[in-house]
Amino acid sequence: MLNTEPLIAILVHADAAIRATIELLLRERAVWQIHAVSNGGDAVRVALAVLPQVVLLNPYLRGMDGVATIAALRAHRITCPVVALVERDDESQSLWQERGFAGSITLSADLSHFAPQLQLLLTPHERTR
Repeated sequence: MLNTEPLIAILVHADAAIRATIELLLRERAVWQIHAVSNGGDAVRVALAVLPQVVLLNPYLRGMDGVATIAALRAHRITCPVVALVERDDESQSLWQERGFAGSITLSADLSHFAPQLQLLLTPHERTR
């Protein structure tokens, strides 16, 4: 039987247009419950309330950056994968993993690759619900 429960994601990016675009892309391809926020502190607060299956995070946020956000999530026992949303693909997946991310997805003008790449990153982290 297919599981039709929504996948719960927190989308963390300072740019409202990028948040809206990614939300639209994800909702076209799967059943997602997306909580979009603009900073790391809000991401932690929302994560405690909704217990996400993934956090999509701009690692270069002002204030609480990506690494600090992951540390705060882990301190609160939020253990879901965190995916870095990057503008340039200039760092290897292993470097992102060393920083605590499950991997990265490059945001480009053509985002048709976004949902398939996210699915690949989430495959090793099968849903537990």
